[in-house]
Amino acid sequence: MDWSSESDPFAVFYMKSNSNNQFVEVGRTEVLYDQPNPRWTKQFKIDYFFEEIQTCLVKVYDEDKAGVHDLSKHDFCGQAQFTLGHLMGGAGQLTVPIQGGGQLVAHAEEISACAEHVSFQLRGIKLKNKAGFFGTSDPFITGSRISEGGRPVRFYKSEVIMDNLSPTWPKVNMSVQKVCNGDIDRPLLFEVWDWDSRGKHVNMGDFTTSVRELADNGAGFKFAVNVSGWERRVRRDGRVGLMNERQTNDTPLLSGPPRPTRSPPHLAPATCATHPANRATKSARIRARTAGTWP
Repeated sequence: MDWSSESDPFAVFYMKSNSNNQFVEVGRTEVLYDQPNPRWTKQFKIDYFFEEIQTCLVKVYDEDKAGVHDLSKHDFCGQAQFTLGHLMGGAGQLTVPIQGGGQLVAHAEEISACAEHVSFQLRGIKLKNKAGFFGTSDPFITGSRISEGGRPVRFYKSEVIMDNLSPTWPKVNMSVQKVCNGDIDRPLLFEVWDWDSRGKHVNMGDFTTSVRELADNGAGFKFAVNVSGWERRVRRDGRVGLMNERQTNDTPLLSGPPRPTRSPPHLAPATCATHPANRATKSARIRARTAGTWP
């Protein structure tokens, strides 16, 4: 198994059941191809009972057969275990060793109550080519919210548009809760990447915005793409434009019922956990990535 260039890792997230002391699968991340240090976008929403010990287990696999649900058909790479209390008590980030090599970095934050949705579509405009004189970049874009601790937490990754410096990425429609955890003024970092088949994607620039700015500006607004280093003095960096399906302003980007400023102390139960009425709880969202190259 060649971890350095050919692994296609995905992770399976489990929670230990209090009823039978067995681990129950909560969900699986997406597969990231040719990535020895994957940073998954998938998030898991669970209930956090702060008076209980809730044990989490993450198993990492190398995909062998695409689309096959049976884990025995994939290569098991290692696992990491931690408690939800340690994760939530560690400023929302915890690094634990993976049995089998490497480290797992888990992120979590309390979920704010919010039922709004944000809808937008982005397009690149004369992006900087990173493929050299004889090629054209294959751009995709990622979105991350900046956590209260200052760390970027990825919530979105677009598809790759091949050989195109002015791509139009598919429309995004997701909950405000997932994008910015209900805080529409929270900074959002969008990064444009040149896709590489070996997983060594090249940064093409970035820009910072917020859900409020996306909603206020509407279709037609353009963000300047920032490129670090000497390249900024050589060529224009390009722009990313905000649009909707018809390039008009008649469709609201932010929709839903009135948004509370903060979550109530006790949130509704998540679908992946039981919720007896006599247990104090908060809802948390968890995502993971790995650090260090596996052997």
